[in-house]
Amino acid sequence: MTYFKLLSFGFGLVFIGTGLRAQDPIIASFDYLKDKYEDENVIILEQKESVQLKIEDDSLRIYSKHHTDRLCLQHDQTGGMNEYIFHNQTFNKISNIQGKKLYPVKNKKYKSSNYFEVSEQSRTGPGIFYDDNKLTIVGFYGTSPGDRTVVSFDEEITDPHFLGVYYFADYSPIIKSEYAITFPKEVKIKFKTFNTDKINLNFEEKSNSDGTTTFIWTADTIQKFTHEEGAPSISYSAPHVAVLIEEFESSKGKEPILSDVSTLYSWYKSLIKQVNKDEPSKELAAVVDSLIHGAKSDREKAEKIYYWVQDNIKYVAFEDGMNGFVPREANAVCTKKYGDCKDMSSILKQMMQMAGLEASLTWIGTRHIPYKYTELPTPSADNHMIASVLIDGERIILDATGQFQPLGLPTSMIQGKQALIEIDEENYEIYEIPVIPKEENILIDSTFFKVGHDSIYGSCREYHRGYMANEMGYFLKRKTEKNRKEFIQMACEKGSDRFEVTDYGYSGVNQISNEIQLNIDFIIPEYSRTIDNSIYLNMNLRKSLPEKIDTVERTQAIEIDYKHMEHIVNVLEIPDGYSIKFLPENTQFESEGFGFTLEYKQKGDKLICELVMSIDTLLLEPEQHSEWNKMIAEMDSAFRKSIVLNK
Repeated sequence: MTYFKLLSFGFGLVFIGTGLRAQDPIIASFDYLKDKYEDENVIILEQKESVQLKIEDDSLRIYSKHHTDRLCLQHDQTGGMNEYIFHNQTFNKISNIQGKKLYPVKNKKYKSSNYFEVSEQSRTGPGIFYDDNKLTIVGFYGTSPGDRTVVSFDEEITDPHFLGVYYFADYSPIIKSEYAITFPKEVKIKFKTFNTDKINLNFEEKSNSDGTTTFIWTADTIQKFTHEEGAPSISYSAPHVAVLIEEFESSKGKEPILSDVSTLYSWYKSLIKQVNKDEPSKELAAVVDSLIHGAKSDREKAEKIYYWVQDNIKYVAFEDGMNGFVPREANAVCTKKYGDCKDMSSILKQMMQMAGLEASLTWIGTRHIPYKYTELPTPSADNHMIASVLIDGERIILDATGQFQPLGLPTSMIQGKQALIEIDEENYEIYEIPVIPKEENILIDSTFFKVGHDSIYGSCREYHRGYMANEMGYFLKRKTEKNRKEFIQMACEKGSDRFEVTDYGYSGVNQISNEIQLNIDFIIPEYSRTIDNSIYLNMNLRKSLPEKIDTVERTQAIEIDYKHMEHIVNVLEIPDGYSIKFLPENTQFESEGFGFTLEYKQKGDKLICELVMSIDTLLLEPEQHSEWNKMIAEMDSAFRKSIVLNK
């Protein structure tokens, strides 16, 4: 007896001829899948998470079951067939890890092997003193094409504020992805989806016989997620859903969780209510008194305190359960001279208040996170704490983790982000960090030079402002005298590899100025060429160009640290007896978010080459990449052209 079975597994319809002993549908479809995903090593047949909300002993409990089924398409893909479980010892507890490898037998059915290895790693890294986040790896070895690995595990989320988000995409293609959450009538939830416009996402609401409700999201045939260098984090583009538990009702009445920004703020405020309740220590009081002595204004007081914390409190990251959310006491931070972002904010607020200033702790997410508090009022919206102070009606952001950061200039990583500022027990302020205009982050390079024996020599004055000065000051201050000259030689390099700094000096390397000036004398041997009575010389002394973007392979946006401008003026003193025979034409390119102009002009015995470049965006979107490349091509062509002087 023979029959035909119609297989539909989310990747299309496949007819499979079978006999009495049916062939496993995945085995039967393997060649089809291998052809469809010919460039892939591994695909995920099914990825599923089922969340159960329960009220137990007047507390809200969250239990989750995870299931992943992977198929190996190519040889030696042990890493891709493993399961990687990221978790935290305090907030989400992992248990009941189950795994099995399925391998085809006689191309008909799968046989199971329950051998797998579980290993755990701490997720520490540079600058992290302690981190209780863990990575558990469920490992399988010796997988071959056609093999499957199936992993399941249970998770308990110990605090309903940390339900988090579910990603429908992964670093391998997914045939079917499902997320379900079941909750009783006493629990009120809401949800928000992100980046789901490009996937086939279905939503279903089910009423269950036990009185609970289940929300189910399913998606099929989802492309793999690939993170490209310099791109925003996965949250900006990968499809995902965030579920917020607004409130639940117990015998105590209704208990709010995360219905809006107000409930998030109330919870955050409850975590810090006991911080800095003790009297300031004698040590801390003495520091504040010495700093503000003689200060003529509140702003001067704030500056002195802010720079003292930057200079004297070493940033060290801690991630240790709820201690990752609660700042340490200012007295302890002052004594130990180190702390994380919360600790630095704690001592900043305390010292500012001791000086009579109106200071606040402030929660914020860096640009690594795409969300605003007003759209997703959960801990997923932030990963950082700073302080802020109100002086003469002006809100000033204080992020002491940014060394050499001048007062009034936010760190570049929080530009454009919403900040949640504490006011009192019930009131808060949502404040949007400004994006610093390109005109305030500028390099002005004025170079004056002469020609002599096929070389050029002269002097250069570089003026750095804003984030440009911030970066330059950071490196100059950290270098030894010997390394400092090498750094200046590299940072100021002009013309060719033969460029040599013969003397240098600088000023403004401190937080207060927000401006740095470099003065150098230089020589570039064999840079000009004299043939007969003509001198050939390229007046564009800038050596490097911004990189082109691979528009064939690149599909994601590119992050820019900050908007900025470069204004470069090169002035040649025309040698006696020479006149201009040839000048390259002026060039200009303008596009949305970036552009440049290059102009030549003569003033008396001076020939001036003036270049202005600007980037007026924090994100180069994929649709801008071709225009960016056009600009680079025009710059490259213009920069290659030389002037000719005749005698």
